Amino acid sequence: MVPTSRSRPLSGFFQECLTRLEMLFDLQSYEESKKLLIDAICEEAILTTQYLKIWRGISLEGEQTTGFVDYLIAERKQYLGNPCLCIIEAKKDNFE
Repeated sequence: MVPTSRSRPLSGFFQECLTRLEMLFDLQSYEESKKLLIDAICEEAILTTQYLKIWRGISLEGEQTTGFVDYLIAERKQYLGNPCLCIIEAKKDNFE
């Protein structure tokens, strides 16, 4: 069983990273810059866990779901298993 997490303050590293990203990149309209921000958020979110791992930009194929995911967070193993958290961007031209 995975232990429940508790709220914790943001790390100094993340705060510095966020400051630099806001200063150096257009986080409002440029997609590649937004990916840097999401990378930093994902890294901060699982920083203190020893049992989670992030996969970025992978193809996911399963019995119920198939597709490309921008980010996937799952148990730290050599292979992917359930349950997992997928982060994808639904683009209007692909969504409707």
